Amino acid sequence: MFRTALIVTLSLVVGASTLAAVAANPTYEVGISGMSCKGCEKEVKDLIGKLASFKSVEIDLKAEKATIVMKEGSSLMRADVEKILKGSKFAVTSFAEKKAESRPKH
Repeated sequence: MFRTALIVTLSLVVGASTLAAVAANPTYEVGISGMSCKGCEKEVKDLIGKLASFKSVEIDLKAEKATIVMKEGSSLMRADVEKILKGSKFAVTSFAEKKAESRPKH
């Protein structure tokens, strides 16, 4: 209920075009050390899949990073990823939220 009221208020204050960015699926780029093969990729995907509100993940072995997309309205913290990787051979080396790309106005 509070979330709905907040979104309605935001739409009145900042306009509908900005609201689309607020409601979009949050995406995070996470540097992960210890990945060296397709088996590591699968293991990291399986671990990340345990996150609450997780939607999808893409692994880039060369860049040693994961791009994690969360469900609409959810968020992710570095500590969340560190917790699910704890006890594995993988570790978080960086963490950043990707900002929604703005589209040209027509």
